[in-house]
Amino acid sequence: MSAGVTAVLVVTPYYNRPSRSGLALHHGRSRRPVHKPIVLYNVPWRTGCDLQPETVRELGDRDTHVVAVKAAPPSIERVKRLVNETPCAVLCGEDAMIADFMGLGAVGVIGVVGNLVAAKVSEFVRAALPGWSRSSRRSSRTSSSRRTPCP
Repeated sequence: MSAGVTAVLVVTPYYNRPSRSGLALHHGRSRRPVHKPIVLYNVPWRTGCDLQPETVRELGDRDTHVVAVKAAPPSIERVKRLVNETPCAVLCGEDAMIADFMGLGAVGVIGVVGNLVAAKVSEFVRAALPGWSRSSRRSSRTSSSRRTPCP
C-alpha cells in the first residue's frame, strides 16, 4: 500500500452475528492481504455483534499485527476490561466517553468530534496521557508494554 496507510480499521461483521470463533476467523483473515497494523473496531449497537475482551486478548496474543481496539462499548466496565486484560491499546470510539476512556488508560480517540475540533481533542488526549508535557515534547506513547496503533 503506497497510499500512506498507517493502519487498517477492521469492523466486526454485521448482520450475521458470528460466534467468538467466527470473529477470530474474520479478524485473522482480514490480516492476510494487509501487512499493516490492525485496529479492531467494536461498535455493537451498529453491527449487532459484540467483540468481547476475551476475543480481543486472543487476537492480540495470536497476532502482533493486532495493535489496538477502537471501542464503543455498552458499558464503562468493558473499557476497564479492555485496558486491563488485553495486550492491545484501547482507543475511544464514542465521543461522549472520551474523558472516561482516558481516565481508565485508553491511549487515544478515533471519533467524529476530532474531525471538527482536531487540535482541541488532540491536546485533551495528550494531556490525559501519563508522562506527557508540552515543554518536553515527549512522545505520547505510554511506558507500558501495551502496543500502540501508530509509529
